[in-house]
Amino acid sequence: MEKILLALDAHRFPDNTIDFACHIARFTHSKLTGLFLENANTKTVHYIPGSGDASYGDSDASDTTLSLFIDRFRRFCMRRQTLNDVHLDHGVPLDEVIGESHFADLLIVDQETSFSRNDRTIPPQFVKEVLLESECPVLVPPHDFNHLEKIIFIHKGKRGEGYQTSGLMEWLKTSYPQAEFVTLKEDPSDEIITRLIGKSNTLLLMA
Repeated sequence: MEKILLALDAHRFPDNTIDFACHIARFTHSKLTGLFLENANTKTVHYIPGSGDASYGDSDASDTTLSLFIDRFRRFCMRRQTLNDVHLDHGVPLDEVIGESHFADLLIVDQETSFSRNDRTIPPQFVKEVLLESECPVLVPPHDFNHLEKIIFIHKGKRGEGYQTSGLMEWLKTSYPQAEFVTLKEDPSDEIITRLIGKSNTLLLMA
């Protein structure tokens, strides 16, 4: 992977999720882009030095909080030796996230991210819609995270997809030379469960 996108409410700083995203970025040798979102109906986003955005406006207490969050995000990433970038979006949060997902290899979103004060479900409607509409894989981190030792990617090849599957395998071998490849010949469901029993600190990706 090259670009991991982390969708963030511009007025909420989920330390555990950002820590998790930094770990995934380091593990996959990717850049982590913090996508700070504000609802266009409630607030105007102003220029933050170094963010690459061109707009500018008068600052207020809310802008100061946003500036502090972005600075904190950058320092958070630097302490974890994570290559990072910041992008600000002023618009409808869901539309902005889906639009940016076109250019990302992975999208990470905190399970409590919501831009509706009335939605207190877990996950909220915003996260559910991101999962449904994203143009790239979406990862919703757990609340508690220690460290990651292994990523297991499960791909179900279909009849007539030999060329595409072969291309995917070659890409994985080139990008991750340390990867191990296993072909499941028995009942996939039973074999997957058997292989996962007793394993911890493992991320399972299915496609």
